[in-house]
Amino acid sequence: MDETSFIPKTARGKVVAVRDSANVWRKETKSSFHMTVAGAVSAAGPEVPPITIVPGVRLFMKDIADLTIERAAITGPPKGFSNSKILPQWLVFFGDNIAHLPKPVVLIVDNSATHISEEAAQICVEYGIMLVDLPATATRLFQPLDVALFKPFKDGYC
Repeated sequence: MDETSFIPKTARGKVVAVRDSANVWRKETKSSFHMTVAGAVSAAGPEVPPITIVPGVRLFMKDIADLTIERAAITGPPKGFSNSKILPQWLVFFGDNIAHLPKPVVLIVDNSATHISEEAAQICVEYGIMLVDLPATATRLFQPLDVALFKPFKDGYC
């Protein structure tokens, strides 16, 4: 399991101006938000839907419809980044999606402070999840989701 932030590509508009004019500017729209996606892949084969994390306490139905990936979850912490309250939420979502698999299920995470909580440990016990933390100094060496999943997506869309 890993998470990464995305900032959508900015769209540029065409500007028509007189040649050699000193008063030419280009209108560029800036993205007004970023989003974080937490995802996992399964060595057993079945797909594991991601959770999309967008900034905001209130989420509008139109925005949710635009961001939704089939069977994915969406949440909105105030700043839009993963935090210690998101992992327990995601673990329940993950546990429900792997209910049909034999237990225990091994889940490898990086050694982030957001992944360490008593609540997360209790949820792992309930769902038969063995949580394995990578050493803090080794996460840069073991980033399969960043290389195989998130980077191609970012190259194409961000």
